[in-house]
Amino acid sequence: MSVSIAVIGGGIGGAAATLSLLSHGIDAHLFERGDHFSELGAGLQLSPNATRILHSFGLEEELRTCAVEPTAWHQRRWRTGETLSSVPLSTHMKMRYGYPYYHILRTDLLDALTKAIPQDRVHLGYEMTDMHQERENVEVTFSNGQTFEFDGMIGADGIRSRVRSFLFGDVTPCYSGCIAYRGLIDADRIAKLKLPTETQVWLGPGKHLVTYYVQRHKLLNFVAVIDRPEANDESWVMRGEVDSLRAEFSGWHPMVVDLVHAAQETFCGGIFDHQPMPCWTRGTVTLLGDACHSMVPFMAQGAGQAIEDAAVLGRCVQAATRGTLADCLKSYETIRRPRTQKICNIAAGLKDNLHFADGPDQMSRDQNLGSDTTSWGVGDLDWLYGYNAFSAGPPSALVTSKLTG
Repeated sequence: MSVSIAVIGGGIGGAAATLSLLSHGIDAHLFERGDHFSELGAGLQLSPNATRILHSFGLEEELRTCAVEPTAWHQRRWRTGETLSSVPLSTHMKMRYGYPYYHILRTDLLDALTKAIPQDRVHLGYEMTDMHQERENVEVTFSNGQTFEFDGMIGADGIRSRVRSFLFGDVTPCYSGCIAYRGLIDADRIAKLKLPTETQVWLGPGKHLVTYYVQRHKLLNFVAVIDRPEANDESWVMRGEVDSLRAEFSGWHPMVVDLVHAAQETFCGGIFDHQPMPCWTRGTVTLLGDACHSMVPFMAQGAGQAIEDAAVLGRCVQAATRGTLADCLKSYETIRRPRTQKICNIAAGLKDNLHFADGPDQMSRDQNLGSDTTSWGVGDLDWLYGYNAFSAGPPSALVTSKLTG
């Protein structure tokens, strides 16, 4: 009989983990505190290291119906619009890595994942209030008064993870020094701009703007990241002032000005992450995604790394028994922690590079981007995009892989 595992948190990471565990024959149940599934933010980018996994879950056709495949990653100068670098995507990604690069709404991805989970394994309106771990089982109590026992538990409950607090105590997230305005623009409102199907990143002093299409070109997703000494509010995502967003980009290239003036609403909040965790796992409970490796968004890997976690987790746990589950979860952590920490560190180091004031540092950066010496060419990203979560990691007697993908 397979081990039983509770997954706490019904976001992208928790849903992917549940689906991965079930696909490996694990008795998994997903618990979400809300009465419906929801995701903060609007769009996200999924590179081949993540789409490989999503396709293995049988989601390829559904993703194709709602996602967009961009032709390039295009970095531009804030005032002139000149191209600083352009990295090919679309057919190049599929040719090199075998899987596509997608732009997608977070809610569309979450819908695809949760619809693939049998409904008797999904429990909405279950907010975890307490947990008690014995040597070989975990007792979980929810706000509705119900208590269950499982062999193990996965905390996929985000940057403010309650599971992490129970395991390791409260940890205060670190403010990155940036806020982000996020939102969606109806494509009809910016049709005159004739934007190409690509990720456009506009680099300027103290801020940058990222735009790309989602929902089969019906909507344009935008994220404006701006240096700010202090977070503007304790809430991480609140309704923002459109006029404030527009003022931030006054004097930028006319295309940028037109874009932000087309926005009818925006949400605004501080960008946070955590200091590296020396350990994710205690006994038969471990963490996944933002609960253990929250990262700033400058490498577009937050969701992708949670999805990778899910794939490795399923692979490590598939052969587990009650007596070996703790070791299997530790194997999962051993495989995942070095890679996710590397990505967290690189992402954190990119902020200053993206926001140089006009001057010598900015000119040196732009020259390096133009000469393709920045390790952001397609071949230089093999370590990131070419990662295969179904086979990566140190050999272990506890990890009996079913190689797929």
